[in-house]
Amino acid sequence: MALIKTARAILLNPERQVLLARRPWTSKSRPGQLDFFGGRSNGGESSVQTAIRETLEESAIDLTGAKLEQVYRVIERDGPNQYLREYFRAIIPEFPTATLTEHVSQLILPGLVAVEELSFAPHRNALTNALGA
Repeated sequence: MALIKTARAILLNPERQVLLARRPWTSKSRPGQLDFFGGRSNGGESSVQTAIRETLEESAIDLTGAKLEQVYRVIERDGPNQYLREYFRAIIPEFPTATLTEHVSQLILPGLVAVEELSFAPHRNALTNALGA
């Protein structure tokens, strides 16, 4: 059984608004769903490095130098694989203008989404922790 490590960044501004992305409708995994920036770890990179790299790849937002604080961690089994999912909160002074990439079809502006609108349970749990911590 393989252990697949993933990391995501939950981007908050000082008013606790969250910047989310909508996955492309053509995505193989959770098409059209709201998501944080992140993905699978490469080789020996740390989870924080994964969250920073994936956020930059998916949105052109550079979190290098930002404080990323772990707010949720879970191990889940999906078929023959186990997933280690780690979520990190990054509070940034303001949301920079992000660039849409092949990984993101739409940026969801703060205040338009409730926690319940995240259909992936680990995302809901992580966001609840990030907002409450």
